[in-house]
Amino acid sequence: MLLCGSQLVALNFQTPDKPMQMNHALFMLNGRSGYVPQPPIMRDDNFDRHTLGGLESVILQIEFWPAW
Repeated sequence: MLLCGSQLVALNFQTPDKPMQMNHALFMLNGRSGYVPQPPIMRDDNFDRHTLGGLESVILQIEFWPAW
């Protein structure tokens, strides 16, 4: 989500699901301000998300076996 520049996200407060747990955890960081700064690499003036280096692709092979 950070690479998308998401600053505001709508959450369903009626359902205690994973997104709500993550939201609560992020609010506990940084003095319970709710503000979590981007990683240092993303705050660099020369950062370009389209030319990220040091990333390796991973190929997954998944087999699906129905249970019926």
